Amino acid sequence: MMALLTAILGVVGLGAVYVLLPVARDASRVFRGPRLLACPQTQGPVVVELNANRAARTALFGPPKLAVRNCARWPEPLKPTCAQECLKGVDACAVQRHALAAPLAQGEGAARHS
Repeated sequence: MMALLTAILGVVGLGAVYVLLPVARDASRVFRGPRLLACPQTQGPVVVELNANRAARTALFGPPKLAVRNCARWPEPLKPTCAQECLKGVDACAVQRHALAAPLAQGEGAARHS
């Protein structure tokens, strides 16, 4: 009886690994890296990094929940007060990397967009 229970738990565990880990890995890849979104405060483009780990964890049990990890407009004192309104109305499945986001995130041309 104990061997049967161990075998069942092993199959369930392997099934979880083969189903859940790829979902989390894919969500982490999709949401990693800089993105170009519209800032509701400036009405212009802003480079943001999403919290890929949170998106991956929440994707295991439904649609990924997005959160901004870093924003080009965040000086350190304002970071805790940001309402992250740039994420409102953003379809988690439609957020894509923008070709301009990588140079902007590194500071090239950031002054033009801030």
